[in-house]
Amino acid sequence: MITLEMILDWVAVVFETTEKELKSRSQKRSIVEARRVYCVAAIYAGFGISEVAKSVNRHHALMYNTIEYCIYQALADKEYRKKISKVIQTTNQHEKKKNSERIGIFCCAINAML
Repeated sequence: MITLEMILDWVAVVFETTEKELKSRSQKRSIVEARRVYCVAAIYAGFGISEVAKSVNRHHALMYNTIEYCIYQALADKEYRKKISKVIQTTNQHEKKKNSERIGIFCCAINAML
């Protein structure tokens, strides 16, 4: 069974950061981007928005903006798109759960862009 800690670890490896930094209040761009990808990947894996937000010490309302930002950033930045895809593919290899329609559409769009 996939856990939030597993996803956090995968994101930390892909973005070359640490789990501690992802959970911190840091506003450093690289950490914020990694945190956003973590949130999208965790929601994609079937975890609830509130649960994901709590795991990185954020308010659940930020998750909607996070998803939207990731979509636009992935459209504009090929390297960012590759990183998101790598995390999502790792998540897919471990377990598939029912995903929200919004995240499903997002992931299809990301894979189509590669």
